[in-house]
Amino acid sequence: MKFSLRTTWAGAAFATTLGLSSLAAHAQVTLGFNIEDPAGSYHTNLTEEFADLVAKYSNDEVKVTVYPGGQQGNARESIEGMLIGTVDMARSLDTFAPIVRDVEVFGLPYLYESREQFVKSLALPEVQAVVQKLADEGLIVVGWWDNGFRHMTNNKHPIVEPADVAGLKMRTPVSVTRMEMFKLLGANPAPLAFTEVFTALQTGAFDGQENPVQLILDHKLFEVQKYLSLTKHVYNPQIVVISAIRWNQLSDTQKAAIKQAAEEIGDKYRANGEAVDAEVLAKLDGLIEINEVDFAAFQEALKPMYAAFPNQDLVNAILSTLD
Repeated sequence: MKFSLRTTWAGAAFATTLGLSSLAAHAQVTLGFNIEDPAGSYHTNLTEEFADLVAKYSNDEVKVTVYPGGQQGNARESIEGMLIGTVDMARSLDTFAPIVRDVEVFGLPYLYESREQFVKSLALPEVQAVVQKLADEGLIVVGWWDNGFRHMTNNKHPIVEPADVAGLKMRTPVSVTRMEMFKLLGANPAPLAFTEVFTALQTGAFDGQENPVQLILDHKLFEVQKYLSLTKHVYNPQIVVISAIRWNQLSDTQKAAIKQAAEEIGDKYRANGEAVDAEVLAKLDGLIEINEVDFAAFQEALKPMYAAFPNQDLVNAILSTLD
Protein backbone atom coordinates (compact mmCIF):
# COMPACT_ATOMS: atom_id res chain seq x y z
CA MET A 1 0.00 0.00 0.00
CA LYS A 2 1.39 3.42 -0.95
CA PHE A 3 0.53 6.27 1.36
CA SER A 4 0.27 9.80 -0.01
CA LEU A 5 -0.01 13.15 1.69
CA ARG A 6 -2.42 15.64 0.11
CA THR A 7 -0.86 19.05 -0.32
CA THR A 8 -4.11 20.54 0.94
CA TRP A 9 -3.34 19.22 4.41
CA ALA A 10 -0.06 21.12 4.51
CA GLY A 11 -1.81 24.15 3.05
CA ALA A 12 -4.48 24.05 5.71
CA ALA A 13 -1.86 23.75 8.42
CA PHE A 14 0.04 26.70 6.97
CA ALA A 15 -3.11 28.80 6.79
CA THR A 16 -3.80 28.03 10.42
CA THR A 17 -0.29 29.12 11.31
CA LEU A 18 -0.75 32.42 9.50
CA GLY A 19 -3.83 33.05 11.59
CA LEU A 20 -1.81 32.96 14.81
CA SER A 21 -0.50 36.15 16.31
CA SER A 22 3.24 36.84 16.07
CA LEU A 23 3.43 36.38 19.83
CA ALA A 24 1.84 32.94 19.66
CA ALA A 25 4.20 31.96 16.84
CA HIS A 26 7.04 32.08 19.35
CA ALA A 27 5.19 30.24 22.11
CA GLN A 28 6.45 26.83 23.11
CA VAL A 29 5.77 24.10 20.57
CA THR A 30 5.45 20.51 21.80
CA LEU A 31 6.36 17.63 19.49
CA GLY A 32 5.85 13.97 20.23
CA PHE A 33 8.56 11.47 19.21
CA ASN A 34 7.29 7.89 18.99
CA ILE A 35 9.87 5.12 19.43
CA GLU A 36 9.34 1.36 19.67
CA ASP A 37 12.25 0.78 22.05
CA PRO A 38 11.46 0.45 25.78
CA ALA A 39 12.06 3.18 28.36
CA GLY A 40 15.63 3.16 29.63
CA SER A 41 17.03 1.48 26.51
CA TYR A 42 20.01 2.77 24.56
CA HIS A 43 17.94 4.20 21.72
CA THR A 44 15.34 5.75 24.01
CA ASN A 45 18.04 7.41 26.10
CA LEU A 46 19.63 8.99 23.02
CA THR A 47 16.22 10.15 21.85
CA GLU A 48 15.72 11.80 25.24
CA GLU A 49 19.11 13.46 24.77
CA PHE A 50 17.92 14.70 21.38
CA ALA A 51 14.89 16.23 23.12
CA ASP A 52 17.18 18.06 25.56
CA LEU A 53 19.29 19.43 22.71
CA VAL A 54 16.22 20.66 20.83
CA ALA A 55 15.13 22.57 23.92
CA LYS A 56 18.64 24.01 24.29
CA TYR A 57 19.10 25.08 20.68
CA SER A 58 15.57 26.51 20.38
CA ASN A 59 15.85 28.46 23.64
CA ASP A 60 13.03 26.31 25.02
CA GLU A 61 10.68 27.22 22.17
CA VAL A 62 10.42 23.56 21.13
CA LYS A 63 9.76 20.75 23.59
CA VAL A 64 10.08 17.14 22.38
CA THR A 65 8.18 14.52 24.38
CA VAL A 66 9.49 10.99 23.83
CA TYR A 67 6.98 8.13 23.79
CA PRO A 68 8.91 4.86 24.30
CA GLY A 69 7.53 1.38 23.89
CA GLY A 70 5.53 2.34 20.79
CA GLN A 71 2.94 4.23 22.81
CA GLN A 72 1.72 5.90 19.62
CA GLY A 73 1.77 2.67 17.61
CA ASN A 74 4.28 0.50 15.78
CA ALA A 75 6.54 1.86 13.05
CA ARG A 76 3.93 1.53 10.29
CA GLU A 77 1.26 3.17 12.44
CA SER A 78 3.69 5.98 13.28
CA ILE A 79 4.18 6.75 9.61
CA GLU A 80 0.46 6.66 8.91
CA GLY A 81 0.02 9.05 11.83
CA MET A 82 2.66 11.45 10.51
CA LEU A 83 0.92 11.56 7.14
CA ILE A 84 -2.32 12.78 8.72
CA GLY A 85 -0.76 14.80 11.53
CA THR A 86 -1.62 12.62 14.55
CA VAL A 87 2.03 11.64 15.12
CA ASP A 88 4.80 14.24 14.97
CA MET A 89 8.11 12.38 14.81
CA ALA A 90 9.52 8.86 14.48
CA ARG A 91 12.64 7.02 13.35
CA SER A 92 12.76 4.02 11.03
CA LEU A 93 14.17 2.76 7.74
CA ASP A 94 12.51 -0.29 6.22
CA THR A 95 9.03 0.94 7.15
CA PHE A 96 9.43 3.84 4.72
CA ALA A 97 9.89 1.42 1.82
CA PRO A 98 6.17 1.14 0.91
CA ILE A 99 6.20 4.92 0.46
CA VAL A 100 9.56 5.40 -1.27
CA ARG A 101 11.03 2.16 -2.65
CA ASP A 102 14.51 3.69 -3.03
CA VAL A 103 14.91 3.73 0.77
CA GLU A 104 15.56 -0.01 0.50
CA VAL A 105 18.92 0.62 -1.14
CA PHE A 106 20.30 0.90 2.39
CA GLY A 107 19.07 -2.64 3.01
CA LEU A 108 21.19 -4.21 0.28
CA PRO A 109 23.33 -6.89 1.95
CA TYR A 110 26.97 -6.05 2.54
CA LEU A 111 26.65 -2.64 0.89
CA TYR A 112 28.48 -0.85 3.72
CA GLU A 113 31.34 -2.28 5.74
CA SER A 114 31.59 0.72 8.06
CA ARG A 115 29.62 3.69 9.32
CA GLU A 116 32.16 5.99 7.68
CA GLN A 117 31.28 4.61 4.27
CA PHE A 118 27.60 5.34 4.92
CA VAL A 119 28.26 8.95 5.92
CA LYS A 120 30.34 9.47 2.78
CA SER A 121 27.41 8.42 0.60
CA LEU A 122 24.92 10.84 2.21
CA ALA A 123 26.22 13.78 0.18
CA LEU A 124 25.39 12.09 -3.13
CA PRO A 125 22.72 13.84 -5.23
CA GLU A 126 21.10 10.45 -5.74
CA VAL A 127 20.72 9.99 -1.97
CA GLN A 128 19.42 13.53 -1.56
CA ALA A 129 16.83 12.67 -4.21
CA VAL A 130 15.56 9.92 -1.88
CA VAL A 131 15.21 12.54 0.87
CA GLN A 132 13.23 14.74 -1.51
CA LYS A 133 10.92 11.87 -2.43
CA LEU A 134 10.09 11.38 1.25
CA ALA A 135 9.44 15.13 1.58
CA ASP A 136 7.13 15.01 -1.44
CA GLU A 137 5.09 12.40 0.43
CA GLY A 138 4.89 14.52 3.57
CA LEU A 139 7.82 13.15 5.59
CA ILE A 140 10.63 15.61 6.33
CA VAL A 141 14.03 14.06 7.02
CA VAL A 142 15.80 15.93 9.83
CA GLY A 143 18.62 13.50 10.54
CA TRP A 144 20.27 10.13 10.01
CA TRP A 145 20.79 8.02 13.12
CA ASP A 146 22.23 4.56 13.64
CA ASN A 147 20.82 1.13 14.44
CA GLY A 148 24.04 -0.82 13.97
CA PHE A 149 24.69 -3.88 11.83
CA ARG A 150 22.03 -6.57 11.58
CA HIS A 151 22.71 -10.18 12.56
CA MET A 152 20.67 -13.38 12.39
CA THR A 153 19.28 -15.35 15.33
CA ASN A 154 17.34 -18.61 15.31
CA ASN A 155 16.32 -21.61 17.40
CA LYS A 156 17.48 -24.42 15.09
CA HIS A 157 21.25 -24.29 14.70
CA PRO A 158 24.21 -21.90 14.34
CA ILE A 159 24.37 -20.17 10.96
CA VAL A 160 27.89 -20.29 9.54
CA GLU A 161 27.36 -20.61 5.78
CA PRO A 162 24.51 -19.51 3.46
CA ALA A 163 23.22 -23.10 3.28
CA ASP A 164 22.48 -22.96 7.02
CA VAL A 165 19.72 -20.41 6.40
CA ALA A 166 17.80 -22.69 4.02
CA GLY A 167 14.43 -23.80 5.33
CA LEU A 168 14.32 -21.44 8.31
CA LYS A 169 11.13 -19.46 8.96
CA MET A 170 12.56 -15.95 9.31
CA ARG A 171 10.78 -12.80 10.43
CA THR A 172 11.62 -9.69 8.41
CA PRO A 173 10.53 -6.06 8.54
CA VAL A 174 8.23 -4.79 5.81
CA SER A 175 11.03 -4.83 3.25
CA VAL A 176 10.98 -6.28 -0.25
CA THR A 177 14.78 -6.30 -0.28
CA ARG A 178 15.06 -8.23 3.00
CA MET A 179 12.44 -10.73 1.83
CA GLU A 180 14.36 -11.25 -1.42
CA MET A 181 17.58 -11.73 0.51
CA PHE A 182 16.19 -14.55 2.61
CA LYS A 183 14.47 -16.18 -0.35
CA LEU A 184 17.79 -16.15 -2.22
CA LEU A 185 19.29 -17.99 0.77
CA GLY A 186 16.49 -20.56 0.69
CA ALA A 187 14.67 -19.42 3.83
CA ASN A 188 10.93 -18.87 4.30
CA PRO A 189 10.63 -15.17 5.20
CA ALA A 190 7.55 -13.19 6.19
CA PRO A 191 7.11 -9.60 7.42
CA LEU A 192 5.88 -8.82 10.93
CA ALA A 193 5.73 -5.66 13.03
CA PHE A 194 8.69 -5.53 15.38
CA THR A 195 6.43 -5.07 18.40
CA GLU A 196 5.07 -8.58 17.74
CA VAL A 197 8.41 -10.35 17.18
CA PHE A 198 9.06 -11.56 20.74
CA THR A 199 5.72 -13.38 20.97
CA ALA A 200 6.07 -14.83 17.45
CA LEU A 201 9.46 -16.31 18.34
CA GLN A 202 8.21 -17.51 21.70
CA THR A 203 5.31 -19.40 20.16
CA GLY A 204 7.40 -20.86 17.33
CA ALA A 205 5.59 -18.97 14.57
CA PHE A 206 9.10 -18.10 13.36
CA ASP A 207 12.40 -19.93 13.76
CA GLY A 208 14.43 -16.76 13.72
CA GLN A 209 14.83 -13.08 12.93
CA GLU A 210 17.55 -10.54 12.16
CA ASN A 211 18.31 -7.33 14.02
CA PRO A 212 21.20 -5.32 15.47
CA VAL A 213 22.59 -6.69 18.73
CA GLN A 214 21.35 -3.64 20.67
CA LEU A 215 17.75 -4.54 19.87
CA ILE A 216 18.36 -8.22 20.61
CA LEU A 217 19.51 -7.16 24.08
CA ASP A 218 17.04 -4.36 24.85
CA HIS A 219 14.02 -6.35 23.65
CA LYS A 220 15.23 -9.55 25.36
CA LEU A 221 15.11 -11.61 22.17
CA PHE A 222 17.85 -13.78 23.68
CA GLU A 223 15.13 -15.22 25.93
CA VAL A 224 13.36 -16.76 22.93
CA GLN A 225 16.34 -17.51 20.66
CA LYS A 226 19.21 -19.99 21.06
CA TYR A 227 21.77 -18.90 18.47
CA LEU A 228 23.16 -15.50 17.46
CA SER A 229 25.20 -15.65 14.23
CA LEU A 230 27.22 -12.50 13.50
CA THR A 231 26.31 -12.23 9.83
CA LYS A 232 26.61 -8.42 9.82
CA HIS A 233 24.61 -8.61 6.60
CA VAL A 234 23.15 -5.10 6.60
CA TYR A 235 24.23 -1.77 8.07
CA ASN A 236 21.02 -0.26 9.41
CA PRO A 237 20.88 3.55 9.46
CA GLN A 238 17.73 5.15 10.82
CA ILE A 239 15.97 8.07 9.18
CA VAL A 240 14.58 10.62 11.67
CA VAL A 241 11.42 12.11 10.22
CA ILE A 242 8.89 14.75 11.20
CA SER A 243 5.42 15.14 9.75
CA ALA A 244 5.31 17.88 7.09
CA ILE A 245 2.08 19.07 8.68
CA ARG A 246 3.93 19.91 11.90
CA TRP A 247 7.10 21.03 10.11
CA ASN A 248 5.20 23.70 8.21
CA GLN A 249 3.98 25.16 11.50
CA LEU A 250 7.50 25.79 12.79
CA SER A 251 9.64 28.89 12.39
CA ASP A 252 12.95 28.72 10.55
CA THR A 253 14.88 28.99 13.83
CA GLN A 254 12.85 26.15 15.35
CA LYS A 255 13.51 23.97 12.29
CA ALA A 256 17.22 24.76 12.49
CA ALA A 257 17.30 23.77 16.17
CA ILE A 258 15.71 20.39 15.43
CA LYS A 259 18.09 19.67 12.57
CA GLN A 260 21.13 20.71 14.60
CA ALA A 261 20.11 18.45 17.48
CA ALA A 262 19.34 15.53 15.16
CA GLU A 263 22.69 15.87 13.41
CA GLU A 264 24.56 16.00 16.73
CA ILE A 265 22.87 12.83 17.99
CA GLY A 266 23.55 11.12 14.65
CA ASP A 267 27.25 11.93 14.95
CA LYS A 268 27.28 10.59 18.52
CA TYR A 269 25.57 7.37 17.44
CA ARG A 270 28.16 6.68 14.76
CA ALA A 271 31.17 7.75 16.82
CA ASN A 272 30.20 5.36 19.62
CA GLY A 273 28.80 2.62 17.41
CA GLU A 274 31.64 0.09 17.40
CA ALA A 275 32.30 0.44 21.12
CA VAL A 276 28.61 0.08 21.96
CA ASP A 277 28.30 -3.02 19.75
CA ALA A 278 31.25 -4.60 21.57
CA GLU A 279 29.72 -3.82 24.97
CA VAL A 280 26.39 -5.32 23.94
CA LEU A 281 28.02 -8.50 22.63
CA ALA A 282 29.84 -8.87 25.95
CA LYS A 283 26.50 -8.62 27.76
CA LEU A 284 24.90 -11.17 25.43
CA ASP A 285 27.74 -13.64 25.92
CA GLY A 286 26.33 -16.42 28.06
CA LEU A 287 22.73 -15.42 27.38
CA ILE A 288 22.75 -16.76 23.82
CA GLU A 289 25.20 -18.90 21.83
CA ILE A 290 27.27 -16.60 19.58
CA ASN A 291 29.23 -17.64 16.47
CA GLU A 292 31.14 -16.08 13.57
CA VAL A 293 30.20 -16.72 9.91
CA ASP A 294 31.83 -17.07 6.51
CA PHE A 295 31.43 -13.50 5.22
CA ALA A 296 32.87 -14.20 1.78
CA ALA A 297 30.39 -17.01 1.18
CA PHE A 298 27.44 -14.80 2.16
CA GLN A 299 28.67 -11.90 0.00
CA GLU A 300 29.01 -14.19 -3.00
CA ALA A 301 25.59 -15.77 -2.48
CA LEU A 302 23.85 -12.39 -2.22
CA LYS A 303 25.74 -10.57 -4.99
CA PRO A 304 22.84 -10.97 -7.52
CA MET A 305 20.70 -8.60 -5.46
CA TYR A 306 22.66 -5.54 -6.58
CA ALA A 307 21.79 -5.97 -10.26
CA ALA A 308 18.15 -6.66 -9.36
CA PHE A 309 17.56 -3.40 -7.46
CA PRO A 310 15.11 -1.15 -9.39
CA ASN A 311 17.16 2.08 -9.17
CA GLN A 312 20.53 1.14 -10.62
CA ASP A 313 21.73 4.74 -10.76
CA LEU A 314 21.31 4.99 -6.99
CA VAL A 315 23.13 1.69 -6.38
CA ASN A 316 26.02 2.59 -8.67
CA ALA A 317 26.36 6.06 -7.16
CA ILE A 318 26.73 4.60 -3.66
CA LEU A 319 29.14 1.91 -4.84
CA SER A 320 31.29 4.60 -6.44
CA THR A 321 31.90 6.21 -3.03
CA LEU A 322 33.06 3.03 -1.33
CA ASP A 323 36.72 2.18 -0.88
